[in-house]
Amino acid sequence: MGAALSGNTGGDNPVAAGLLQSDGKGDPHPVNPDVDVYLGYVDQHLKFQVQGTAAVWVGIHRKFGPIYIDQIGVELGSSPPEASLLVDGSVSISGLTVQADELGVRIPIKSLATPAHWYLDLRGLGISFNSGSVSITGGLLKNQVGQTVEYDGMLSVDIAGKGFTAVGAYSRPGDALGSYTSLFVFVSLPLVLGGPPFFFVTGLGGGMGCNRELQVPPINQIPDFLLVKALSDSSLANDPMGALTSMAKFIPARRGSFWLAAGVKFDSFVLVHSVAVIYVALDKGFEIGLVGVSRLALPTKDLAIVNIELALKARFSSAEGILSIQAQLTDHSYLFSDACQLTGGFAFFIWFPQGQFVLTVGGYHPAFNRPPQFPTVPRLGFRWHVSDAIVIKGEAYFALTNTCVMAGGRLEAAAHLGPVRAWFIAHADFLISWDPFYYDISIGVEVGVSVTICIFVCGTLELSLGAELHIMGPPLHGTVSVDITVATITVPFGPDPKPDPNYIQDFEVFRKKYLVAGDKKSKVVNVSATRGLVPKDPPGADPAPGTKSQPWKVAAEFGFATETRMPASSYSTFATAPSGQLAGSAAIDLAPMNRRDVVSNHDVKLYLAGADTVPAFTADHFQVTPVFGKFPEATWHWTDPVKISAGARTIPALHGLDIRGVAVWGGPSQLIPIATLIDDKLVWARPLPFAASDVILILTLQQYGVSADSMAVDIVKVSNGKMLQAADQILSGGGVFAQFRQQLGVRPSGLRPMSRHSLAHRRSAPPLIAPLATGLTMKVVSLPPPPPIFRVPPDLPVPLQQARLRAVLQHRPRGHGDSPGRIHTTVERVSAPNAPRTAPPRVFPLAGARLIRIGALKAPLPTRAAIAPRSIHNTQIGVFASPAHTRAFAAAAAQLTGRGVILPSGTTHIWDLPGQTGLRFALSGAAAARIVFFDRGGAPLLDREMVPQTGQQIAVPPRAASVAITCLGNLPPGVAAPAPGFAAVAMAVAPAGGLPSVGWQAGNHGTQVSALTVLARGSSLVLPRRAAALHRRQKTGQAVIRVAQALRGQNGISTWLPARSGVVMVILDAQDPTAAAKGDFAISADGASLVTPPAVISGGHRRALLYDVVPRPADITGAGGIAPDHIVVAAGSGGGWEVSGVVSLPGKAIEWANRLHGRVPRTLTPDGPLTPSGSVLVRLLGGSTTTTTPRS
Repeated sequence: MGAALSGNTGGDNPVAAGLLQSDGKGDPHPVNPDVDVYLGYVDQHLKFQVQGTAAVWVGIHRKFGPIYIDQIGVELGSSPPEASLLVDGSVSISGLTVQADELGVRIPIKSLATPAHWYLDLRGLGISFNSGSVSITGGLLKNQVGQTVEYDGMLSVDIAGKGFTAVGAYSRPGDALGSYTSLFVFVSLPLVLGGPPFFFVTGLGGGMGCNRELQVPPINQIPDFLLVKALSDSSLANDPMGALTSMAKFIPARRGSFWLAAGVKFDSFVLVHSVAVIYVALDKGFEIGLVGVSRLALPTKDLAIVNIELALKARFSSAEGILSIQAQLTDHSYLFSDACQLTGGFAFFIWFPQGQFVLTVGGYHPAFNRPPQFPTVPRLGFRWHVSDAIVIKGEAYFALTNTCVMAGGRLEAAAHLGPVRAWFIAHADFLISWDPFYYDISIGVEVGVSVTICIFVCGTLELSLGAELHIMGPPLHGTVSVDITVATITVPFGPDPKPDPNYIQDFEVFRKKYLVAGDKKSKVVNVSATRGLVPKDPPGADPAPGTKSQPWKVAAEFGFATETRMPASSYSTFATAPSGQLAGSAAIDLAPMNRRDVVSNHDVKLYLAGADTVPAFTADHFQVTPVFGKFPEATWHWTDPVKISAGARTIPALHGLDIRGVAVWGGPSQLIPIATLIDDKLVWARPLPFAASDVILILTLQQYGVSADSMAVDIVKVSNGKMLQAADQILSGGGVFAQFRQQLGVRPSGLRPMSRHSLAHRRSAPPLIAPLATGLTMKVVSLPPPPPIFRVPPDLPVPLQQARLRAVLQHRPRGHGDSPGRIHTTVERVSAPNAPRTAPPRVFPLAGARLIRIGALKAPLPTRAAIAPRSIHNTQIGVFASPAHTRAFAAAAAQLTGRGVILPSGTTHIWDLPGQTGLRFALSGAAAARIVFFDRGGAPLLDREMVPQTGQQIAVPPRAASVAITCLGNLPPGVAAPAPGFAAVAMAVAPAGGLPSVGWQAGNHGTQVSALTVLARGSSLVLPRRAAALHRRQKTGQAVIRVAQALRGQNGISTWLPARSGVVMVILDAQDPTAAAKGDFAISADGASLVTPPAVISGGHRRALLYDVVPRPADITGAGGIAPDHIVVAAGSGGGWEVSGVVSLPGKAIEWANRLHGRVPRTLTPDGPLTPSGSVLVRLLGGSTTTTTPRS
């Protein structure tokens, strides 16, 4: 309901009529409080309920002499039930204005008839006084922080240009240890002290906080920080209520937190105006910092064509182990006008525990995956809206981390003139990584124009021209791309566009570069004595290095520490058993050598002087403590070089050992029962005097103790003043106290006058009065445990808790096959017209013959669907995706362990697996499926094809880090499901019009599941050099690509083929006729033997080699005593040939040579799924809480 407050008359109350009369001073708006009112009579009970805002306000907005009433409100509270009548208003008299915020009377519902139980409340109070040269502004606000009431205040005084500004807060919060006092105060003094031109002081400030945490905001909020605003000219006075509200946000109450702050306001050469605050904080550690703001306006603030506002933040925290320096331009920085906005930031961070650092101006490379602890830094640049139609933007950046350096810039200009739009874009990005060395440079420019024409309907004609140069190395190679609106032409250049770095092959080279570089003695492990070393004689001589020729001379108890530059995951010593894999150590790789899961054991041996063998030591004489350290991830953790890891990350590993030799007592005597010689057990406890053994006396003393405890409870409630009076009476009063003092032998008259004055006025706390019987109850003393110390955890990789869908890949869709034509006979000539057939056609059988139709060599290939393969990636691996795709990925991860994920025909799911044991996949459905497991580097571990039907379970093999699952489609009608195995489905059936062959050709589409592996039909390509696919101009290792893309720059290739292969065909394309003529080709097979010489088919520059396969003898088995189900064929050439296909065929080589009639076919292995229909259901089962090496 709503009713206007003005325009209403009537009644005999002149005050109400004056409030409601239509004289233009009332509120013409209706009252529409945001509140729900419920009134009902249910079950013989009257119910009334109000729900909505905390208070229902009615606007008054009227002045009655010096009193101004803004609004009146009613508030109902539920805990405890009470009603409140609230008033917002002010009183103004002769320049003095006092404003009340929610001044009210609170009436408990149970005490409606008892006014003595009513009480007043006030949320806020503001005071302002202005009279000539005197100006006083202040405010007090009550904030409810949880169950704690806090009062925040502000006061600003200015008398003839001299004055101060003060802010502060007070509260009595509570925690598990009880209530405590929390307060802070900060005072700003605008005093002109002068100084040199570059540091002309115009103001000072200072403050402190007791049980208050100083929370310094992010760099972009420094200008609004309370301590900085307090030193500004009029920031607090202009918005006092906003400042009071932010106090609890920036400086909340916290037990044990203390800080001191000092600020200065100064000018530099009259042009730059700065405010700086330095602070020291103690809160479970030591922190020192500096925050401030500098402002520049030229030529003046009102007519500024250059306005710069720079925020600064620097801090060092011992608790976090961090040193940081940041600077950033605020939104108030511009050039010429506020339409030309200036941006930019600087950051320098060092994380001492993790051994990380970052230095950046303007941010990072677009492909850089910023770790969460790295600061967000805006680009150094400008945004200039020249007019409503023209916009110019420019930006630049530079960054340096532990593993890489990056820099770049971008310039854009756009004009929108009615139907015509034109644009210009130029960019350059540089990324250089070391360990191993690699660089990636991209430079591009684009210019374009578009015109929108409307004749009945609207259409846009667009023309653009762009060029981009992409350089990578070493060695130097790259591409040049030209974009002409409708087409993009890419020309590669360089000797060998290999995407992977030049890995080190010799460990001695690695050792010299990473382990002993910078050490004059070329030592990987250093040992130093830490205790028990006997001083040299004579004193001052150089200490012994602890070598065989100069051993240490140690005392009975000694210690030494080892430090290794090679991270280790286990250790063994002369006195202890091997530790095995340490829980706190990560998996160790030799990334520059492309070696993963290296076994690194730190072994320590101790020799006696003059001995060449390690003597026997007793384990209980030595204490061995492992010491962990941080090692650079770029060197000791292998990562896929397709995505350059530009983060300055580290991994934990064993850094050394702290070994101490301790003396062990020999031949100990009988133990002395010392427990029976003390009296701290309750059974032997005796009150004073200790010799008392009378039970009655003991009970009497215990009663005295109970009375003392009861008295202590009452003493706590006594005020400080009464406590001081009682102490003065006991120590200096007459009567019985004087008699007691005389009996005790002290001065009968008590304290001297000076001592009594010190007792009353000089003590920091009143004395505690307690009887001597305190504690005689003999109860066990129990104190609450101290609060736990909060330590900032290190920023470690987050292990996968569940499987993560990395990518979804989909082949080009397969169309349904046409119906085959009818078989008929064509007659060229007959003996007579319309001569009837005298006999049906006969088939002349020929043993072993069948009809094979082969397309002509020059015949065009059948037209394929104009739909490209699709690839969608998870945003967690740094590839862009839409919000809908992100939600779909998360839903699939949840469904995998529940009802399952459905894969349609031709679709591949790539999953990252958690480091758990006992996992297994369950597949079901009528369609065929393929499942392949991979290790951390992307190499295949297990490959199976099957038709799961009602269900098929496959256990996840050890060391498996990811899995690729593909739906191959339904089997053709009448084909029985083969037994599960390697290429079981591909060798049994083929799509319509294809042969049941397995393998790959350069023109086939393959599923790239990692930078090392491409899945082809019934086979796997294992690349010696990592290949990267481009997805939305980002490098990725998961995509559906043509096999030729993965072969680019590869000198050789390894192919997994089924062990049942009869013939292996290797297709070669000549590159260098001279080298090819000299036999520049090599081939090998693992798991089988190839019969040489092969059958050769040649045609133009292409050659096919057909090898008969001799299977492995049955008595030779692989790992685990199981015969492998696949063979590995490796073929390569230095430059004379390019391997363009490896195909497995049934039968014999000579049969295929005759069948192909000397022609090298273009397509032997079909693409895509068997059929366009069918699906499989995939679920992940099992798993335990025991995890292996974390994967993130």
